[in-house]
Amino acid sequence: MRAIAVLGSLACLSVVVAACGGSEPPPDAWSPPSDVATFELTTEKAEALIRFRCTQCHSDSAVRKARMTADEWRARIDVCKAKPGGAVIGVTERNALADWLARRP
Repeated sequence: MRAIAVLGSLACLSVVVAACGGSEPPPDAWSPPSDVATFELTTEKAEALIRFRCTQCHSDSAVRKARMTADEWRARIDVCKAKPGGAVIGVTERNALADWLARRP
């Protein structure tokens, strides 16, 4: 009986981790710089970053339709980071993504 309870708990935990974006993107999809304070994102890398960081909770179209300044994007990303199970994104990624989102066509 106890084994069933443990298995049930493990199954629930794996669902929660998966829902919270517990998996990392493939290494070739997005790899943030390790020692650069600022950098420019290519469209391909920005879209990969959005796909692996933002669409865990938001639809792709919601991100694409939103129009904000870079500072507004930074603030919005910080709100997402602060939520339980929220976005896992570093400061360098956040700044580069906010700049890219603000100036995209």
